[in-house]
Amino acid sequence: MAVGFSTKYPLKVEKLVLLCPSSIGSQKISFMLKAIPLMLFGKWGSNKIARLVNGNQEIPREALDYTRLISKHFNIRTEPVPIYKDEELKQLSMPILVYAGDKDVLLNSKETINRISLLLPHANTNLLIGYGHVLINFKMKLLIF
Repeated sequence: MAVGFSTKYPLKVEKLVLLCPSSIGSQKISFMLKAIPLMLFGKWGSNKIARLVNGNQEIPREALDYTRLISKHFNIRTEPVPIYKDEELKQLSMPILVYAGDKDVLLNSKETINRISLLLPHANTNLLIGYGHVLINFKMKLLIF
């Protein structure tokens, strides 16, 4: 949503921070092929999905419970995530800070980081090794930009 707003109203956005953004790199269909069968296994399957989304990192019980609550009420997106066109992304002239996990099971983070770096050379991009889609236990280095 932040990218969409920023491409439509770039003059209203002073700085942009993106955490595992979608609609820039491709979506991984393989995750759904794993997740749908796991949904049939109740709490065990839900815990397994949560660990996959979190890059198999150790996560606090509260975060696991919250992830399980989200998945209980989550409507699976059946259509592909739309990808922003190069011309749209090039409108983002504000300072941009991007973090994405290399173990993201939902999105192709390497593709996202590469595309942002190519189209927006002023962006500060960071591919986090060992992290998934949810950046749990991640200490963001706040940069003044």
